[in-house]
Order: sequence, then structure tokens, then C-alpha cells
Amino acid sequence: MKTCRPFLHSGKQLQSCASFIVLGELVNEVLTEPKKLDLQDVARILELQTKSGNLVTYGLGDKATRVFAMAKELRSRERELTPCDAMIVACAIEDPVCSVLYTFDRLLLESHVIQRYVADHRRKIKPVESAEH
Repeated sequence: MKTCRPFLHSGKQLQSCASFIVLGELVNEVLTEPKKLDLQDVARILELQTKSGNLVTYGLGDKATRVFAMAKELRSRERELTPCDAMIVACAIEDPVCSVLYTFDRLLLESHVIQRYVADHRRKIKPVESAEH
């Protein structure tokens, strides 16, 4: 499988964005591997990066309720979809500047139900490999 390294090093300016799902996974990893980083250090780094504009967080605040409702609807339509993946897709749909969600996840890429759902919301899900071209 190709990596997304060429895309990331293409010189294009990318905005770093972390959904609350990603932040939750980060906190969980820090809590389960306490010797690597202290949770306070992670919080300090995230605060510094968001205040400086290097990182945008998404899915916290006003839109969270819509994101949860959409994730619930996605799971009712595609029963193999995990709660985490449903939230990732819902965040991508609700993010006003997102047009394409790049992923390695086979279910997201191959499910006609999910593909149709995101297309109905004027979004696309594509494999990471297509981001390189």
C-alpha cells in the first residue's frame, strides 16, 4: 500500500484539524502509556498549538449534537460501522471546509450505503493513495 508521504511533502499548505474523537484517542493513549507523556504536557501542547492557530479542533461545542445524531444515523444504516468510524465520518460531513475524507478504512471505502450517505451531503470518501496524485 502506498503511503501519503508524497502528498504531505507536496508543498501544499494543509490545516491541521483534530476532531474530538482524535483528541479522545490521544488522551486514552497517554493514560494507558503513562511513561511516554504526562497528560498535563499533552494538554499544554494542544492549548499552545490551538492558540497559535497551528491546530484547529472540530466537533466540540455547538455542532457536537448534530455530529452525534449523524453518527447514530450512520450506524443504523451500516451495522458494521464502528462508533468511532461513524463519528469520524459525521465530523467530516459537518466540517464546513471538508470536501473529501481520505482513509485506509475498507468499510468506509467500499460500503455503498456510506458512500451514498456522504455523497448526499456533498462529500466524498477516497483512499489515501488518491491524495498523492
